[in-house]
Amino acid sequence: MRTTRMPTSADVGCVLGAVRFLERPLRPDAAAAALVRVGAGRGGSALLVSSQIRDLAVVREALLHSDSAASVAFDARQAVDLLDIIRRPNVLVLDLASDPTRGLGLALELRQDSRVAATPMVLLLPENFDSDRLRREALRGGLLAPDAASRIERLIDLVTRDAA
Repeated sequence: MRTTRMPTSADVGCVLGAVRFLERPLRPDAAAAALVRVGAGRGGSALLVSSQIRDLAVVREALLHSDSAASVAFDARQAVDLLDIIRRPNVLVLDLASDPTRGLGLALELRQDSRVAATPMVLLLPENFDSDRLRREALRGGLLAPDAASRIERLIDLVTRDAA
């Protein structure tokens, strides 16, 4: 079943925290608006991770229009290595097109890296995004606990009951 709605953080698991999404085909105006909303504005910087040159160019153009700098990595290893030499970015932009499971793995790795753990994240979605497929791949890759939703619901129940 193909999903055409924009995903929520539940689609990639609450483990990634607050995440924004950009759909393909990328448009510079939409990319600029999304990046400014998450903190890439005047004088800011972003770490872009993608192997898709055309999409990198669109995102870089959007950042330039908002007076932000961009550091580019073509894979997860380069991204982690760049964190040692660039100033802390205001936003992380990760592409899920080539390999969604690896992209989510990098997102999880960055969320556990103290240098950028709280940095806003934007995920570039593959064309014809299918949230069910992405969830299956994330589960298969060991990125999401199968019972995460039920654990969160139990936690909410406990907090609600204790607050009452």
